[in-house]
Amino acid sequence: MKKLLLFLTTTFLTFTVAYGQLNPIKNLQFNCSYETPHNCFELIWSQPNLSLTDTLVGYNIYRDDSLYLFTTDIGISCEPCIGDPNTTYCNFMYNPAIFYTHVTAVYNTSHIESAYNDSVYNPGCGLVIGINEIVNNNSFSFFPNPFSMQTTLQTDNILKSATLTLYNSYGQTVKQIKNITGQTITLQRDNLPSGLYFLQLMQYNKKFATDKLIIIDN
Repeated sequence: MKKLLLFLTTTFLTFTVAYGQLNPIKNLQFNCSYETPHNCFELIWSQPNLSLTDTLVGYNIYRDDSLYLFTTDIGISCEPCIGDPNTTYCNFMYNPAIFYTHVTAVYNTSHIESAYNDSVYNPGCGLVIGINEIVNNNSFSFFPNPFSMQTTLQTDNILKSATLTLYNSYGQTVKQIKNITGQTITLQRDNLPSGLYFLQLMQYNKKFATDKLIIIDN
């Protein structure tokens, strides 16, 4: 019995020394902003309390339960981000576009991780922020929406050489119609699965309109 108690006590003390000082990060924040035509984000946090037994070497960033990035910085951002054809694609925001994220502190050369106290939710910020904003007050509508086979866009303005792009909830382009002229666009479902989609209409390299579309099965 005494040997068992000694073993348990030794194990507990070893665990406390090895892991008890792996302090987690603090003040985790996720912020999104929409600045026409860019969607931007920042994920920031504060350093953990000083560890008495281990050396902080960096941070692991997780999207849901998958490791996305190891960094020595106290935050990541992408500005400008979505919508700017001249900037690097910002894959943190996608695949999937809706996710939870958390950050762990990483200690010593063995990369032992701390626990985490907080996680933050991204509700599809890269696609949804500003999705209902209409640039230059252009009036347009879709009918029907939701739709099962096809839907029609009607606009008060005459389009010239416009491009319609449809994105799925992962931020992937699933359909694109170019050289659109006139006031009416018919969008066919084709083989697209049911679900939520995001539409962007561009004209003269500027965002003319954006909206959400829902495809349903009969």
